[in-house]
Amino acid sequence: MASDADGSPPLLRVSTPFGYGALRGDEDEPQADLSPETAGENHGQEFAHVQFPWGHAYMHTGMVATAPLFTFYALSKTEHIKFTLPFALTSTGSDMVEAVRRRLQLEANVAISLVQTDSVSKHEIKPLLKLGECTIGAGPEHPVLVLQAPLVQFDKKKCSFYVVLQDDNTRAVQIAKGFGSVLGNCEVGCGVKYWEVELQSARGGDGVFLGVASADLSLNGSILSRGIFWGMSCATGHKFHDSIEHYADPCKDGDVVGVLLDMEYGRLSFYANGRSLGVAFCGIQAKRLSPVFSLTSIGQKLKLLPTASPPMP
Repeated sequence: MASDADGSPPLLRVSTPFGYGALRGDEDEPQADLSPETAGENHGQEFAHVQFPWGHAYMHTGMVATAPLFTFYALSKTEHIKFTLPFALTSTGSDMVEAVRRRLQLEANVAISLVQTDSVSKHEIKPLLKLGECTIGAGPEHPVLVLQAPLVQFDKKKCSFYVVLQDDNTRAVQIAKGFGSVLGNCEVGCGVKYWEVELQSARGGDGVFLGVASADLSLNGSILSRGIFWGMSCATGHKFHDSIEHYADPCKDGDVVGVLLDMEYGRLSFYANGRSLGVAFCGIQAKRLSPVFSLTSIGQKLKLLPTASPPMP
């Protein structure tokens, strides 16, 4: 947020037809109140002094907004919904996500991601950033696409005896020795599917394995001996199928590992803390595959995260 050079408080971020700027007050006057509630009552100052990255401008207060309206298009298999919501530019991306979820009355098992577009590019709205930092503008010329997808969840009916599920089936914990696997609650036969886990405690044993396999995978034994598992070892960074090859650097506790399955091209890719590790496998011929999470040591823990879209490049 912009501030004066003499250390005075940060200037208020505003939206204008010419982009985002910072509202400057005259030396002897406070900054104009341009909130939607007072915009119609603000007769004392007809013009606002706005600082842009490219210079300064005096603009009519009706062209300046501290909480502009953003236009949303919600896309799903059954309907397309258009709506608008006001947000202060100091709000965070997560504030926008939660407001959109309430507006659409989405259930907890549906993930959304917000992507703003202009004529040449796309921008993912980051939950931890302020809207003035992660959006490219407000108004219908910069629509925000609401992308919805069902979350991958642990399937309690396809879970090893050695693993228990906690926190509404979002956390898997190993409670006995040996390989213990749990499958995701979906079989992917077409399209693209993405899911993420946090490695809450992945040390010990042979480490944690993430990937995909057919739904008849043995849940209480090694996943590495039958050639029906495609995935990676988080402990070593090697990838496994019918051979073992180096793929990426090892992961550690606290890392977020993403898995992207593209059944159209038979490709499996991984992410670590939002960074793509590249394609691990291509040309996978299986007709249907399920997410696999395999633990090998007592006390290992994984947590599924509420996201269904891979990070944008």
